[in-house]
Amino acid sequence: MVDAGYVTAAHIVTARDVHRIELLGPVGADTVHERLADGHIPQSAFHVDWDAKQVTCPQGTTSVSWSDQRRPSGTPITQVHLAAADCAPCPRRGDCTTAKNHKWGRTLTLRPREQQQILWQRRTEQQTDEWKARYNVRGSHLARLELTT
Repeated sequence: MVDAGYVTAAHIVTARDVHRIELLGPVGADTVHERLADGHIPQSAFHVDWDAKQVTCPQGTTSVSWSDQRRPSGTPITQVHLAAADCAPCPRRGDCTTAKNHKWGRTLTLRPREQQQILWQRRTEQQTDEWKARYNVRGSHLARLELTT
C-alpha cells in the first residue's frame, strides 16, 4: 500500500505482471476539467474501440483522428480528436471541452490500452466503501508506527 505519489497506471501493471503483487494506492482524477467543473464529461464516459482506433463520445459522435505518439520522456500515448464541427453544436459541449481552435473539438490523451483500462478501473474502485476501507488500513498502520516511535 502506497500513497498517490507512487501510483501510476504503468506501476500498477508492472507490479501485477512482473512482480505478481497488487499495488494499492489512489490514482489521480480523470482529467483536469473534471476537477474544475461539476458535470464535466470525463474520459471514461467515452467508448474506446482500441482495435478500430476510434472513440465515440456519450452523445454518439465518433473521433476523426487517432495518432499514436510518444511524450518527450518516451512514454507512449495516443491522441484522439473529435471534430470541432461535431462538438460545436453539441448541447453538452460546455461540459466536455474548452477547445478554442476551429479544427478540433474534444481531445483525449490515452495511455497504452492495458494501462488506460486499469486506470479507469482503479478510479471506479477507489470510489467504493470497500476500497476506502481496504486502503484505510495503510493510515491505521502508519498511525500505530508513529505511536511506537
